[in-house]
Amino acid sequence: MKRSFCLLAVGQMMAGTAAADPYPFEGFFALKAAGTAYAGCGFDILHQSRSGAFSGYILDRRHWEAHGTPRFVRYKHGACTFDAASGIDNCVAHVNHISEISDKRDRAKVTVLDGNSVAMLTLGEEDDPEKLSGVPPFVFQRCPFDAAQIAPLLSDTAAEYSKTQLQEMARARDAGVSVQVLEAIRTQKTAVD
Repeated sequence: MKRSFCLLAVGQMMAGTAAADPYPFEGFFALKAAGTAYAGCGFDILHQSRSGAFSGYILDRRHWEAHGTPRFVRYKHGACTFDAASGIDNCVAHVNHISEISDKRDRAKVTVLDGNSVAMLTLGEEDDPEKLSGVPPFVFQRCPFDAAQIAPLLSDTAAEYSKTQLQEMARARDAGVSVQVLEAIRTQKTAVD
């Protein structure tokens, strides 16, 4: 359950809605983890648009195992509003097929570390980021592919999967598979059935 909340919060924090302040980054990102570089990018990716809309995509394991080609299904989407003065991102997931949470508001302190990485500290409704200075943030890194490479591999629907099946896909992290998926994206072995 903690992992589902983490994924929801992360996805929601990766986005920014049309706001008074422009969102500070855009593109395809994944949670940075120890081990294989960019491992998250072959498994669970978040698309942040400058407009504020965000979408979370998870590797379609059944498709990968059947065809040996990557495909990612969109399991969540929503929008955030970024306040540049405070660095606080206020987000709402409109749909999340894994946790079935929708229209739940989340907050995060966002710090752009550089052009390829962003740190986010999840905040409760009343939390002050300054008082949480000892809490480590989640760090997201830009994935090593561009929109043209990944766009043909994205499916906007998870309708063919039940909530249970999506939850199983979310738990089935495998560094070896992630490396293979990233190589398939890089070498354009991407025919989607």
